[in-house]
Amino acid sequence: DQILLLREGQAVDRLKTINNNARRQQVFDNRKEILDLLSVLDYRSAQPNEIGDFIDIEPIDSPPYPEIERYRGQHRVGPSRDLTLYDLQSRHQRGEKFYLREYEALATLASTGLTPAVDLPFSWSDGRYLVLPTALPDSSSTSYGGLRPPDNIEDIREELERSVAIFEGLHTIHEHGIIHRSLGLGNIYFQEDDTGFKVTF
Repeated sequence: DQILLLREGQAVDRLKTINNNARRQQVFDNRKEILDLLSVLDYRSAQPNEIGDFIDIEPIDSPPYPEIERYRGQHRVGPSRDLTLYDLQSRHQRGEKFYLREYEALATLASTGLTPAVDLPFSWSDGRYLVLPTALPDSSSTSYGGLRPPDNIEDIREELERSVAIFEGLHTIHEHGIIHRSLGLGNIYFQEDDTGFKVTF
């Protein structure tokens, strides 16, 4: 009953009928909370100018979770880092221990070279945020998502070599007892040398 024909006002009339249907009383009862969640977003902060000892803050792609934001920043006396912020005061947050699992996974995989280097997490903004700094992708690396599709036999050979590197890397990660999440073409990076392709997740 959610497929509507857009003709002679039928869709509008049908939507009004659906909205008044008693089976959807729960939506009506929670209307304010739903509107707040979808439009107000009062728990999201404005872009910060500084995060701890990091300056020159720029937003980068964030996962689709309201309690997680990602930025890139330059350390005052050190290298640039990607900063993942976990809002521990968000109504959606799942606790500091849960978010530290990402740090523990990256620290466990540090010796494999398959993941970016990770610094110790730190608390920021009077304990509201847990911040996880990670190294930027190697400047010589290429995002898998940025590659053009293969269109000749040499491209296909390289594509197969990249696929081998990806699956061997995933096998190593799984051997460490770690399951990945949100793994897409945009966060798989390749570096090419004389021995072939090296992959970083």
